[in-house]
Amino acid sequence: MSNKKKRFLAVCSLLIGLVLWAGFKVTDQVYQFPLKGYRALSGTFGELRTNHFHSGMDVKIGGRDGAPLYAIQEGYVYRIKVSPFGFGNAVYLRHPDGRYSVYAHMSGFNDKIEDYTYLRQYGSKKYAQELYLSKDEIPVSKGQLIGYGGNSGSSNGPHLHFEIRDPEERILNPLQYYKQLVSDNKKPLVQEIAFEPIDLNSRVRGEFRKYSITPSGGNGNYRVDQVVKIQGRVGLEYRAYDLLDAAGNHCGINYARLYIDDKLIYAYSLDRFAFDEKRYINLHIDYAHYRKKRSRLQRAYVERGNLFNAYKHQVDQGLIQLTDDEIHNFRLVLTDAHDNQTFVRGKLQLDPAQRKIPASLASNGSPSYSYKIHRDILRLRVLNPRNEYLEGLYYENIYGEKKAIPAAYAKGKELIFLLPLSRHNYPQRIMDGNDRTLLNLNLKEEILSSQNNLFEMEELQVFFPYQSVFDRVHLEMSKEMGDRRMLSDVFVIGDPDIPLFKSFLVSFKPKEGIPLKNLVVAQRTKNKWNFAGNTIGEANNVYASVSSFGEYCLMADSVAPTIEAINFKNGSTISRSQNTLMLRIKDNFSGIDDQTVYCKLNGEWKLFKYDYKRNSITHDLGRQTRPKPGNYELEVLVTDKAHNLAKKTFRLQF
Repeated sequence: MSNKKKRFLAVCSLLIGLVLWAGFKVTDQVYQFPLKGYRALSGTFGELRTNHFHSGMDVKIGGRDGAPLYAIQEGYVYRIKVSPFGFGNAVYLRHPDGRYSVYAHMSGFNDKIEDYTYLRQYGSKKYAQELYLSKDEIPVSKGQLIGYGGNSGSSNGPHLHFEIRDPEERILNPLQYYKQLVSDNKKPLVQEIAFEPIDLNSRVRGEFRKYSITPSGGNGNYRVDQVVKIQGRVGLEYRAYDLLDAAGNHCGINYARLYIDDKLIYAYSLDRFAFDEKRYINLHIDYAHYRKKRSRLQRAYVERGNLFNAYKHQVDQGLIQLTDDEIHNFRLVLTDAHDNQTFVRGKLQLDPAQRKIPASLASNGSPSYSYKIHRDILRLRVLNPRNEYLEGLYYENIYGEKKAIPAAYAKGKELIFLLPLSRHNYPQRIMDGNDRTLLNLNLKEEILSSQNNLFEMEELQVFFPYQSVFDRVHLEMSKEMGDRRMLSDVFVIGDPDIPLFKSFLVSFKPKEGIPLKNLVVAQRTKNKWNFAGNTIGEANNVYASVSSFGEYCLMADSVAPTIEAINFKNGSTISRSQNTLMLRIKDNFSGIDDQTVYCKLNGEWKLFKYDYKRNSITHDLGRQTRPKPGNYELEVLVTDKAHNLAKKTFRLQF
């Protein structure tokens, strides 16, 4: 082959590559919006939600079901999901560029998708479905109707939850494709700035606790008016939100940068994430603060154990540490998806002086004692301390050794002690100088993320699989007497203020003579006991997979669900104008097992849609072949998660 021909082919190859690359980029820009006439968003990508980052954008649909949804690009139906929970009714499309689009909480599908799903439901005799399709089964064209917006699954109101995913099914920010359609000229708003001491010798304004400030200013420029005095390594946190032009919903902010004296020490840029990263939100925010205050402070530093991919730059994890007496400037820059920027500025200064312990404290009332574990530090707070405590307290470790704890500082009627924790030196009780016990502690074991961890306490066994915790956790466990409803003692496992990355197993060995039937593991949440699980193990233990620390016990659920008709009665004549049969199904404890809802009309299985939010099941008479005139028997069977079966029969006439 001649050199001239080789050069010609090389140029052609380059041009083809450029065209393909350009075509790929063009495809990025020609995604159609999934609705017509609707542009207002109620939620944005990466927004802070309970236990997860929001995985898409929520589009308003006018407050009611039925808004038509359209394919944003040609492709094919890759997956269909029907569930009472989660995304509810959802369609997943795959496109020629390898990306996916997801349409969730739908009220219904187009005829072709509906028919396809309907046949699988009747084939399996199950309402819930998860179907994967080949590219030839249901192709779609750009702009084709695929279904209707709604409120199915775990939705709190009619809307479209919409996602775009990359070829690895990582979620992308959809707004990057629709900036021209969804207007946003508003800068992020800042509500709170906080400073968090990190290490044993860290202080903010002389104390080992969070210090919060409401900044002054607005319209993209905020300031902290006072000079904040700090010692040791300190983290900056912020509470803020974004607004879009067409709606008043508080939305997320995807970009943050923190500078100290114009030096970038932290950068956060959330453009995509994988599903197995969603729970990193509980390290991105101060989880304990959220549980207490119900407000989310985002960390402008990287907490230990946080491997989320959105952190693009960090110096010493983004922590602030001053080494001289000069006043230093900090600048926090928050940017939304439309490049609107907000600045928060302030000043920091090293506080070299340690608070002196006074010779005496004027306090009234009896002393009270409480403690909290922050990372690897036990913070002991004594309110109304005796003056003798100013010289220090003592603790007894797991080996029975007595060791001193000097007071760290005093403030008002409080005396604070700080004790670094090590698994080989866990304190078991706090004592005064005369060996009188002031406080018993319940530190048992150290849980490590890098290994499986198994612990036992009488009839209880807990198993923490590999990576169930973000980082090491100093595990506290204790036991309380159960009441007459309980078939075991109540075990307090860990601190609920510590988040978990993955679930762990709680297993009970029932006491002698207690039958296994209907036994369940229960968890107390907000002073109410809730079903946690009831799997029977090989050793006749009852266990549950749980996702949070808290209080657990063994209980029995022997009450079957209830079934009652809503829009008909036993013996009713169903008129031609009535298009549905609706029933209410409820359970008093463990909840309905949606996989066991089974309805037959004259012995033939019929499809009933389960709506857990309304505790109802519905049969669509218009969707299916209507029964011929005559007498019929409707049999409804429902089981709860503790295997209690409810059965009810209704006689109907069509």
